[in-house]
Amino acid sequence: MTLEWSVAIAAAAEVAERPVWDDATASLVWVDILAGGVHRYRPSDGTDAVVQVGDVVGAAGLRAGGGLVAAADHGVLLLDASGAVDRAIPVPLPSGVRFNDGVVDPWGGFVVGTIGPAGSGSLYRVTPDGDVLTLLTGVTASNGIGWSPDRSTMYYVDSAEPAIRTYDLGHEPGSLGRRRQDLVTLTAGQDIPDGLVVDAAGCVWVALWEGWAVRRYAPDGQLLEHIPVPVSRPTCPEFGPGGTLYLTTGWEEMSDVERSDQPWAGHVLVADASPARGTRAHRFAG
Repeated sequence: MTLEWSVAIAAAAEVAERPVWDDATASLVWVDILAGGVHRYRPSDGTDAVVQVGDVVGAAGLRAGGGLVAAADHGVLLLDASGAVDRAIPVPLPSGVRFNDGVVDPWGGFVVGTIGPAGSGSLYRVTPDGDVLTLLTGVTASNGIGWSPDRSTMYYVDSAEPAIRTYDLGHEPGSLGRRRQDLVTLTAGQDIPDGLVVDAAGCVWVALWEGWAVRRYAPDGQLLEHIPVPVSRPTCPEFGPGGTLYLTTGWEEMSDVERSDQPWAGHVLVADASPARGTRAHRFAG
């Protein structure tokens, strides 16, 4: 599949991440990780408003009552519709570790991971009641998270290994069971899996950091599509209305020459991926 990409937001973010479509407001929420900003882009008028939530923000999601949930600095913040903090839930992180990708799960919890020195990261779930549970430890670069439409499987990426993991779900809502056979193992050192989203058909769309591409995999691991993108560091796809596909990107650790050769690096891109369709984003129930 070859898509015609264009620039939705000329953000030039060092690491833009985790876009999420808010159907209630017809807007795209995304984060500028290393600038600590949570953005809301409205395609209808082209505006891209930003709320500064900290020095670093790993991800943001939607709240059931309006507003957002965001993982910033050393805690998870519950923001109202104006961006003011309703509540801060501390999550003490080891030195040298920061939040990275995160998403609201089908049970109304917020699942977010961290990135740091080898094996120093974790994957957490913040429950609607505000409890912080540790789902995984020994993580290096926590990234893509998603669930199958029937809620039987969680897909997960630790970008330190070239694989998309699959997990059974545990007995409690939002908990993890055993790790099953990986959905796919990629080429080590060449294809670095990053953020992912699961479409309405249960297929996994994953961005390949330094791979110049997004791939679509069937639930059985079959490669269905390899989609070239005009930047080397795509970070995460997300579906908007119809077959609209958004893609966050970055330029972290690129040389001046590379940035000159990739003028769209760090922008939020958009293309028509019809007939594929996304699913409605889950909302944090706290």
